[in-house]
Amino acid sequence: MVKQFKGSKSFVLGGLVAALSLVSGCGGAKIGGPFAAEFVYVATGTGIAEFAVSSNGQLLPLTPPEVVAAPAALNTVWVTASKDAKYAYGANKTDGKISQFTISGSGALVAMTPSTVTAGTGPVSIEITPNSKFVYCLNQTDGSIQQYSVGLTGALTVLAPATVPVATGGASLVISPNGNFLYACSPSSDTISAYSIGVAGQLTPLSTPTYTVISANGATISPDGTHFYCPCSTGTAQFSIGLDGSLTPLAPAIVGASGGGNTNVAFSVSANGKHGYLATLNGASGGVSPVSQFSVGLDGTLTALTPAFVTAGNASTSVVTEPAGNYVFVVNSLDHTISEYLATSSGLLAPESPATVSPTGAKHITIISR
Repeated sequence: MVKQFKGSKSFVLGGLVAALSLVSGCGGAKIGGPFAAEFVYVATGTGIAEFAVSSNGQLLPLTPPEVVAAPAALNTVWVTASKDAKYAYGANKTDGKISQFTISGSGALVAMTPSTVTAGTGPVSIEITPNSKFVYCLNQTDGSIQQYSVGLTGALTVLAPATVPVATGGASLVISPNGNFLYACSPSSDTISAYSIGVAGQLTPLSTPTYTVISANGATISPDGTHFYCPCSTGTAQFSIGLDGSLTPLAPAIVGASGGGNTNVAFSVSANGKHGYLATLNGASGGVSPVSQFSVGLDGTLTALTPAFVTAGNASTSVVTEPAGNYVFVVNSLDHTISEYLATSSGLLAPESPATVSPTGAKHITIISR
């Protein structure tokens, strides 16, 4: 529910967040359609677990099943990969480092030299532009976004200036599909910060630089770049995105979550833009968390499907839809599992068999395709 307006475009909603998306392959499992193979990477806290996606949507551990860039890479909480499926990066919150990898033909991650680069204090989210030229790291503790260029080998080099300010207590970043805009969500500051991305990679605050959303903890953007979805305390805040990157709330401004519980933390939209999925951290009953499922209208508005939710594992923190649109994967942080679902043509999720896989930890998931 909209609680108050601040100026013409800043407003208070009720809020919390999303995280999301990529996979790759060439020697992984055959998926069909336009993709030869797909791979999933999961930040585990101790490193990054790596999987191939089988032809029936099962996650199959690669060899090795988990990689760590360096012994000093502590508390890996986020992973992202480039759309060209060449490079992957992990945010290590405790030691303030970014792990950097090349992606081999088999999908396995191989540490670059050097294996890490320095970020700010408390890096929690990292994203790469669609053209694979620039990387941005959200530093939760010092209230900054670190800016990097991507070299010919995938290694990161800090831009000038090295950082831009952002609201403290940040949780996640999201970049528009056209690579023109970046948004940062800060739950403890109740803020979405909006930036343009320059041709040389530098971030510039938009004319409306912030939007006040209670406990905004992340967001995702529709594949066509026209709509923005931000999980919040009562559901998902939904916006249209202007040509200038500005956000305008849809009606209703917030669509409620289903299945009880609280702390909605992650949203993902299917590749065809027709369905959306909201992961909730704290379920109404112990040990399980609901995943709300929606249709997406032509105007971008969400409508609950019937049934309105399915259950995942304990404390879901991240959700991603497979690029061909056939499968959905949900990370469950407390029981260290990944829930696997078949996505039907109507958007309803059906648990796979087996319904989960269990890496050593589970914090954030990304998927890429080749």
